[in-house]
Amino acid sequence: MLNYEFCESPFSTEALEGAIQDSAPTWTLEVAKSNHASTLGDACERRLVYRRTIGDQAVPMVAYTRGLLSTGKLLAPIVIDTLNRFGQKQSPAWRMLEQERRPHDPQFVKLNIGCQVDSIRHVVSAEGRERPCNVVEIKTSDSNIFSRIHTPDDLCLWPWAAKYSDQLMLGMLGCELVTHPGWLVMVNKGNLYDMKILEIPFDYQRAEQLLRRAERIERHVRGGTIPERINWPSICEKCEFVHLCNPVLEGDPDAMPERLDDEELAAMLATFRETQEARDAHERIGRELKGRLVPGQRLMVGGVLVDWRRHGKGWRMSVGGEAKEGDGPPGEAGDLGF
Repeated sequence: MLNYEFCESPFSTEALEGAIQDSAPTWTLEVAKSNHASTLGDACERRLVYRRTIGDQAVPMVAYTRGLLSTGKLLAPIVIDTLNRFGQKQSPAWRMLEQERRPHDPQFVKLNIGCQVDSIRHVVSAEGRERPCNVVEIKTSDSNIFSRIHTPDDLCLWPWAAKYSDQLMLGMLGCELVTHPGWLVMVNKGNLYDMKILEIPFDYQRAEQLLRRAERIERHVRGGTIPERINWPSICEKCEFVHLCNPVLEGDPDAMPERLDDEELAAMLATFRETQEARDAHERIGRELKGRLVPGQRLMVGGVLVDWRRHGKGWRMSVGGEAKEGDGPPGEAGDLGF
């Protein structure tokens, strides 16, 4: 008979799980010494000034978030190795440096911008000479988020991901590699061979905006002033300085609206209002149609064909364009579930 006496755990598995999560590397609460390139694209300029002046008073990062950030750092060398094994088989061959690089651009020194890129892709000539080509940043995400990112524009869906492009462009500027697109390598944490490489061209206008932002932050730090609050609930509520900033998270319905002259924004808002009105009308008419049509009954009304198909345990109705007696299935101009 097997003796299980020496196999007993000295503590519960729950305690072990908690201890492992708590063992994630800690970030010491301290005043930041520079304007980090990874954060200069932050939606809140006030938060960036706080990090430079009272960073030691921030709310500590929870163990789960510390683990997420540490996981990304641990996976970066593995991702580079995987890409290099592929790159050496290409013609021309290429490889990524296996260590991070800190650019020493004079402008960065003047504006106190701290920058560190994950890697740089080097193209190897037939003679074996290597030429730096692309600045590379590696970002990992869970499968759900990874599946929703297809272009650089998709990064704006999440405030923390919206800063990736800015970080990459500052790296390109600091490394003086702006003629070739930067590589933002998105990696699925559930499958390290599942990657998407987003090529991001250098944007001179955006880079200038980021440099001017760093300049403003330096002025605030030296002058002991702070920018205005943004009062943005989805961002402020999760900010590590919310207890010090005390943002106003509820709008004042009686406040006079601020006038803004922006023709492009005005056109976007007008289109949004029109499409909202059309969608509301579509939903209202759909509710009325459900009370007047019999599911499965194919009709032609006023030259418009109403067709049906089974969908799960119900029906889907499709409304075609101009139709004639005896027409087959129409091209769908509308779709409604019954």
